[in-house]
Amino acid sequence: MGFLIAIVLAGCGGDDDEPGTGGAPRAAEEKRSGQGDGDARDAPRDDRKRPEQRLSTEAQIDLAIKGVLASGVPGLACSRYATPRHVKAAFGSRAGCVQSTVPGSAASAVEVRKVEIRGEEATAVALPAGGPSGGERIEVALVREAGLWKVDRLRSNAPVGP
Repeated sequence: MGFLIAIVLAGCGGDDDEPGTGGAPRAAEEKRSGQGDGDARDAPRDDRKRPEQRLSTEAQIDLAIKGVLASGVPGLACSRYATPRHVKAAFGSRAGCVQSTVPGSAASAVEVRKVEIRGEEATAVALPAGGPSGGERIEVALVREAGLWKVDRLRSNAPVGP
């Protein structure tokens, strides 16, 4: 899991078309693969695929769920892979999410099962190990926003109360 997140984050780094770097390798690759309809240097950054979009839909959903439940990284758990609705429902605000998202709050592993995709919405079952949700069965609702799958709602089977 950490390896996959590291690959995605590495892919989110610098631009291939910064002055002095050309961008030709990316343009050549896009032309060879049939992706893109022109020179990548001419395309605005937002028109290029994000690293996650190179993954299958199921892998993108898996990554989003693990980014929220197992990363312990506020940027992933509180914005990149979570909708504002989820953040508000779970933490009250983004600041509350950031304050609560620390390595100790993350699952050590998450098994994702029963992924069902319906257009721009999906559901799945997450089984985290370790962390505060370890051993729970979590129903996850996701939505696709701006080309990324994001966790929109989590529902746990954990009993309420002491």
